[in-house]
Amino acid sequence: MFSENIILSPQEITYIRTRNKRYQLAFAILLKYYQQKYDFIEDLSSIPQMVINRIAQQLKVPPKLYLPSKRSIGEFYSLIRRYFKSSFPKSEHTEKLSNWVKTVLLPSNFLTHDEIYERIINYQREIGFEPLTDKVINRIIKSTIYEYQSNLNDTIYASQNDESIARLNGLLLGYKDKGISAIGWINKDITN
Repeated sequence: MFSENIILSPQEITYIRTRNKRYQLAFAILLKYYQQKYDFIEDLSSIPQMVINRIAQQLKVPPKLYLPSKRSIGEFYSLIRRYFKSSFPKSEHTEKLSNWVKTVLLPSNFLTHDEIYERIINYQREIGFEPLTDKVINRIIKSTIYEYQSNLNDTIYASQNDESIARLNGLLLGYKDKGISAIGWINKDITN
């Protein structure tokens, strides 16, 4: 869930009080959840009463959570995004993210898929847009790594002279009628 030690700043309280008094508590919960998770909570009724009490006490409103209409929730989302100067993910964010992974992360780091994933999540917060879905992030990671490796291979290949290319190709040829390549034979020899 999210932290139970929620403290509203004076600026946040002032901003929350611009909403209808009946829905200030719901707006405050959405605001603080978004601040912590950079996402919106799916079900306001799942918030523990202790959290509701703590926020209500700071706002000096009754600890009764009134659920706003879908239209009001949509307006709240827009106001909260504006407050945090963020936005929902767009196609240009996907391109920017892919380019960042390719030009910043991959050339200077040896990272696992999970480490890249975590850095992407943090980077999205830094540049001010909500996290992409897991499926989209994983697709970006796979396609960016593939593109980066292809470009690296092309660069290495282009820098080789004809003799070096012939030697590299020779490693791929069959080795002594054993049914494996020379590089495969070397790998087998090393692993045994």
